[in-house]
Amino acid sequence: MAKLAYKNGTASVTLRVKVLDTTSTTGGAKTGMAYNTAGLIVSTIADNEAAPTVYAPAAGNIETIAALGTFAAPTASKCRFAEVDPVNHRGLYEIQIANARWSVANARSVIVTLSGAAGAAQVDADIQLDAKVVSDLAIDGNGFVYVSSGTGAGQIELYGGTVVVCGFVEGSLTAAAIASGALDGKGDWLLSSAYVSGLTPQQARDAMTLAPTPGAPAAGSIDATLLGIQAKAAALGGTSYTFSAPVSSEGVIEIVRGDDYEGAAAIVVTVTNYTGPDLAGGTATLALITSDDYNAGRDGAQTFAGTLAINGSTVAATIALTEAQTEQLSADPPDKACNYVYQLVGITAAGLRHTLALGSMTVRRDVK
Repeated sequence: MAKLAYKNGTASVTLRVKVLDTTSTTGGAKTGMAYNTAGLIVSTIADNEAAPTVYAPAAGNIETIAALGTFAAPTASKCRFAEVDPVNHRGLYEIQIANARWSVANARSVIVTLSGAAGAAQVDADIQLDAKVVSDLAIDGNGFVYVSSGTGAGQIELYGGTVVVCGFVEGSLTAAAIASGALDGKGDWLLSSAYVSGLTPQQARDAMTLAPTPGAPAAGSIDATLLGIQAKAAALGGTSYTFSAPVSSEGVIEIVRGDDYEGAAAIVVTVTNYTGPDLAGGTATLALITSDDYNAGRDGAQTFAGTLAINGSTVAATIALTEAQTEQLSADPPDKACNYVYQLVGITAAGLRHTLALGSMTVRRDVK
């Protein structure tokens, strides 16, 4: 079955089909048929029709073709039929059907069948009817597609031989604009109000799904996401610690067993840009365990209570140790550095624990 395609509503169609001779043992073509050949039937039916439209010499509704290749509208309720060239194109016939048969509403295809004549094999031509075809595009000789002027959705505004793209002002792409910095060193145009018309900075952000409205970005916008990441990064990278003697700048505590560390001599660790749980009304605890036990995974830490001072995002933890408390600490061996591991913990009013500092501590033996 021959397969062709036309746009639904196409007019002046000249359809040509190849007819084989059923009496030929070599697949020869059928020649000699005309519009008045006995038994000849031309039938058409669209895919959404229940009954065909039939033409036959017996009904007197097949006419000849005066000029092959030139469509001439058939008389009402008739079609045209003629042989093309029995010498050079044996078995080739032309059929001309009324335009209405190619314009059946909502039809997606039409089948044209040629049959009935003695010695002629049946031929079916399946013609697809499309709503749009490639020929609808206005393509010039160089393969370019023409566009028409318009200001509606999906249209390009054309005027005076120029095309408005991205709101560029006509004549703005000048040597002066390039020299003044409108074109950056990477070949990209900088879309600023100096070179773009009708596009405010906020409109540019709207187009890129940044901040939907001026001011604080709306939830779900890219701006809001970026600000959230920035805040978290600042919180992570901005936290700093200040240590007061007997704590070194590296956070190592060094005390002498039997000494008092109270008042101005107390152990103080200050955390700036603190981002943990709310410690207002909370307390501090210093836990100490020998390095040997800590490294061996053993428990047995000694704990000492302390206080917290909160000022905005600054938290100061103070641990005061008495002579009696430091006497309990081991200084063995006496020359071993960092013989303790400490953990300074802030405890919220609700009892939640949050480590403020974790480090090493050296307890020196006193002289007796």
